[in-house]
Amino acid sequence: MRMFIGLDVHKDYLQAAVLDAEGQLVKQQRITNSKDELLNFFQPYDKSKVVIESSTTWYPIYQLLSERHEVTLSNPARTKAIAQAKVKTDKIDALTLAKLLRGGFIAESYIPPRRIMDLRELVRYRRPAVCLIQLRRFTSVHPHQPPHTSPTVRISQKPLFPQQ
Repeated sequence: MRMFIGLDVHKDYLQAAVLDAEGQLVKQQRITNSKDELLNFFQPYDKSKVVIESSTTWYPIYQLLSERHEVTLSNPARTKAIAQAKVKTDKIDALTLAKLLRGGFIAESYIPPRRIMDLRELVRYRRPAVCLIQLRRFTSVHPHQPPHTSPTVRISQKPLFPQQ
């Protein structure tokens, strides 16, 4: 039987809600973001449909789950049922995602191919390194200048306005 799983992802953990084909809640669980615990949780739900709310930590989870499941990335700004909810908890958000997935109402985000994601990762690591190099270059002290002093300003001995 096909299951619909909603994941509300955070930095250190995720909240999961599992619905069956009839929309009945099968399981809700909070899981730490470790590979072993995720694989253990998903083992009974092979080839399920999974929805992940886009956040800063979605990609490693997507990589792991997309090998055995049909994974959709939800656009949180366009998922109005969650964004406009009066009561927001992780359990409610995960359950709402699973219900929207089951009904086919998920506002999907674009997931680039693996090659593009790898290039993005390189840029993500390169940018801080370049900024650090530039910062060191612009804040370095001139070799002839003692540290913690401003450059010497020379005052001309000639008057600005010669007397006539």
